Amino acid sequence: AQYEMFVRAQSYASAASAAAVSEVLEAFNDPDFRSGLRACCPAIAQLSAASLLEYYRAQTDVAELVHDFDAVINSTHGPAGADVDLELAQKSAYQYNLWELQYLGLRPPQKGGHSPENYAEVDLLGFKAFSKGDAPSSFAEAADRPLYVGLNQRVIDVGLPAFGTGLGTLDHYNHLILANAWAWAKETGGVANALVNVFARMARSPEYPLAASVFPMHFWESDIAGNVLYPEGVSFLIGTFRKLFGTDAGSQLQIGYGRALDLEVLPWTSAGHNVTVGTGLARAWGSLWEEARELQK
Repeated sequence: AQYEMFVRAQSYASAASAAAVSEVLEAFNDPDFRSGLRACCPAIAQLSAASLLEYYRAQTDVAELVHDFDAVINSTHGPAGADVDLELAQKSAYQYNLWELQYLGLRPPQKGGHSPENYAEVDLLGFKAFSKGDAPSSFAEAADRPLYVGLNQRVIDVGLPAFGTGLGTLDHYNHLILANAWAWAKETGGVANALVNVFARMARSPEYPLAASVFPMHFWESDIAGNVLYPEGVSFLIGTFRKLFGTDAGSQLQIGYGRALDLEVLPWTSAGHNVTVGTGLARAWGSLWEEARELQK
């Protein structure tokens, strides 16, 4: 069922992406967009509209697919804390989706009947409906649903929360470029500014520094119709040290997965990965490291 859904999505996206090219090129020639691009990104500001589209696609093609989960599930996390934690992940062969977790009894089912996830997956994304209402009646039905991930075009290293926008595939997505800009035009001051924001982050512009509050929702939701196997399906994990440093869960993250985002590991991060450490984080790391060291003496 996942394959059939993907074939339908690929067919739709192929036609929509091809039809959108002329409109995207027109937007990339817009005077307001060009003015903003010259201000933020002089290295790419002289590129033609066609070359900018190639640049956009090249950056998008290497962006990480990001999935967030808590190291330790607690009762205050979202609807039923419906994801894995470190302990469960280490016992699993692959990343469970939320329906598999609920069907297997690893997480409690959502309350209140019709869930927004079920509606979105069936009516918007085209996944097969469950045979009985809003919950799977078999593991096969649960396994046919997607794993929620975000496409990290904006080079954010703090995870991607909630839901994104658009329907396409990682081969065919030109039609999503302006759709995403239109979705956030009011918040960003217009379509031109929304596009500039994306290019500024792609080009690592100092005018648009990384921060946890920057563009937290302006991403493409690139859900996976398939299984992410452990460990080969995961490039790396980023731990929130404000919550994990000096805790058992923090140790589990480093021992269990062999890699965590810290100042000792960063020089060895694989080339091409988007990893950023701000001065505030570096100072906080040093202070916490010394405090932990003292406590262990």
